[in-house]
Formats: sequence, structure tokens, C-alpha cells
Amino acid sequence: MAAGSAYHHDPQDAQSIRPNAPNAGEAAGGGIALLSFAGWFLLLAGTMHAIWGLVALTQGEYFREDSLLWSTLGVWGWVGLIIALAQLIGGGALLMRSSAGAIMATLVASIGIVFNFLTIGAYPIWSVIMIVANAVVLYAITSRSDELL
Repeated sequence: MAAGSAYHHDPQDAQSIRPNAPNAGEAAGGGIALLSFAGWFLLLAGTMHAIWGLVALTQGEYFREDSLLWSTLGVWGWVGLIIALAQLIGGGALLMRSSAGAIMATLVASIGIVFNFLTIGAYPIWSVIMIVANAVVLYAITSRSDELL
């Protein structure tokens, strides 16, 4: 076989070069790696929510409570801890390649975005970082969710 002969083919026949190759821009096994990334990143987001909740409950002077949309910092601290627990469970389930874990991870990442949007006035920089972190998790899960089914 001559050098480069694998690339001499009929332009109308898209399967003549490598019929089992991944699609353009897609690495083999990349979906599993992306789902693992989402699982670990959701665990990180859950840890960050736990830190937010604990600091809100114990060191309220770090936040601007008067900038909250409604309720008190104590209530939002407990909500943050509950979301953190759910995200830690969802991240673990996603790492176990569970379809239910993917659904739960999608749900808790979405709830995390809403939570951080509602509490953005208390600590804007942290909230923006957490919104982006949860959005990255959502992207990673939804772009490769077909590999869990």
C-alpha cells in the first residue's frame, strides 16, 4: 500500500476511510471522561455550597444580608447546606454511571444555579463562580447523557 493511499477514496463515499472512527471533533472515550469530569465537578460544587452555607450560618458578617432578595441569611445558609448534600449525592451517583444519577445531577445543578442567582446580593463574586460551576456541570451532563442510557 502506497503512502497516503488510505486517503485516496471516492469523495461521495464518507465511509471508505475509517468506517468505525469517531465523529469529527470527538475523541474515543471522551464521553466517559466528560461525565467523570461532571461528577467530580459536581462534588466540588457541593463542597463549595457547603462552605457557603456554613459560613452564612456561623460568620454572617462576611455577607451583605440586606442585599438578599428575601428572608434571612440563616435560612439561606440552611438551604445552601441542603443543596450541598444533594449535590454531593448527585455527584457520587453520576460517578457510578447511573442514569438516575445523571437526572439527579442535572436537577441539583439547576437548583444550584437558581440558589446562587437568588443569593447573588449577599456575596456576588462567589455566586457568579458557583453559577458558572453549575453551568459547566449541566453542559457536561447534557452533552453526553446519551452514553448513560
